[in-house]
Amino acid sequence: MPVQEPDPQGPAALLVAALLAMLAHISRMLRRGWPGILRLTAGGLGAAVSGFTFGAFVIGISTQEVRPELTGSP
Repeated sequence: MPVQEPDPQGPAALLVAALLAMLAHISRMLRRGWPGILRLTAGGLGAAVSGFTFGAFVIGISTQEVRPELTGSP
């Protein structure tokens, strides 16, 4: 039985489909008027806060010492 090669466009097609679905969802939210805009804003703010918190947590538990030349202190 021959080995089937993976489709090189598979991951790209999946990414494009996900982006189009996301744009369609945002479009539907914005068509609802102010409630949709507020929900979109609240979702964006929540994503930003959770991303910042996760980044701060990862930096906080990091055990690697930061080199002095990166901090700007002598």
